[in-house]
Amino acid sequence: ARHHPGLSVVTVSPGAVAQTNIFLHQGVSSLVRGVSRLAMFVVGSHSVEEGAKRYLDALLATRRGEEEGEEVFCPISGSFWASRKGFTKDYGDVTQIKKGKFVANTGLQDKAWDAVNKFVLV
Repeated sequence: ARHHPGLSVVTVSPGAVAQTNIFLHQGVSSLVRGVSRLAMFVVGSHSVEEGAKRYLDALLATRRGEEEGEEVFCPISGSFWASRKGFTKDYGDVTQIKKGKFVANTGLQDKAWDAVNKFVLV
């Protein structure tokens, strides 16, 4: 977002979506599969539609949850929107909670930017 101020850049996590079967793909270890399935069983997951809605909300910058008293969805460029509790609850800007402050660290962002550009320009 800082490198292209004319664009709005928002990172969005779909949350835990069990129906995608991502853990069935080759290269995912049995341990990761088992832990992930157990975590989704204990903590929960949501539908493909709810995960996709998160992307559409960011793309269209819609406001959601006002009638339910939830946080208003109005992302700013450079923010990271994901579940702030568990895998599906309290959807909002992760950079605004203590454990998500690292996402807003500009030093880490610059390192990621350099690494991606090094890979892309090879």
